[in-house]
Amino acid sequence: MCLLVFMDKNATAPEKSLRNAAENNPDGFGWAIHTGNKILTHKGMDFDAVYDQFIEARKQYTGYSLFHLRITTHGDTYQDNCHPFYIGNDRKSVLAHNGMLPIEPAKGDVRSDTRILAEDILPASGGIALLNSDKQ
Repeated sequence: MCLLVFMDKNATAPEKSLRNAAENNPDGFGWAIHTGNKILTHKGMDFDAVYDQFIEARKQYTGYSLFHLRITTHGDTYQDNCHPFYIGNDRKSVLAHNGMLPIEPAKGDVRSDTRILAEDILPASGGIALLNSDKQ
């Protein structure tokens, strides 16, 4: 199962902890930082490169942040399936998940279950507001 690390304002998880997590969840990495008026994201397959970009961005932006370390459960193992995902065209919300969702990709669809949720299901169902509703 993936690992999702949330960091409060002005907090950054220790490099040693993230590096250890990356060794156990080696199938891609991504992060998001709330900048005050938008959410900045980055993802990739090389932990060192993704971590270095996170630390550089963290020097400038100290808002809430997250770091996702993927282990493939659904979809192919490549950068486009790394979390976090913007929800459709909404650039004010991101989605990351550390488990398996009951989503069956169409034959030939190489996207992860979380990516399908973020790109197709949530936008078609009302976007981020759906996550705060009783609608099922």
